[in-house]
Amino acid sequence: MTGYGGTFDAGYYKTEVINFATAKVITPHAYQIFIRGIGANWLVCLACFLAFSAREYFSKVVAIWWPTFAFVCLGFDHVVANMFFVPTGIFHHTPGLTVGLYIYKSEFHLAESSINRLTNIRQACFRLCAAISSVSRVPCPFLVPY
Repeated sequence: MTGYGGTFDAGYYKTEVINFATAKVITPHAYQIFIRGIGANWLVCLACFLAFSAREYFSKVVAIWWPTFAFVCLGFDHVVANMFFVPTGIFHHTPGLTVGLYIYKSEFHLAESSINRLTNIRQACFRLCAAISSVSRVPCPFLVPY
């Protein structure tokens, strides 16, 4: 749709897609992608924790919005978030960007996610929520059976 549909064929859009793909895949080193992924996963876990902690719908939306805002402003990488523009950049023949390079650089996200799971950031959020609920006597949404 974005390739053959001509969505990004206009000069400005095509330039932005190529610049985005270059900034996300070609320019950063492996360790930079790895560290950006740690920050991204931390903010995603924070958004989930805040959303589960909120009671009404509006509070949940606001709770999710702030970590997402920080995620975008800090330029963190997320492999799923890159799955739209990077293939579009490949389609528009970004210089130096190949499918193999994209897959190679995406593997650092997978390694980071595995290490992130081993460090149990989600478990820390769960324990923090349980500690807060025991002090404030507000039930923890993680502990409430559904």
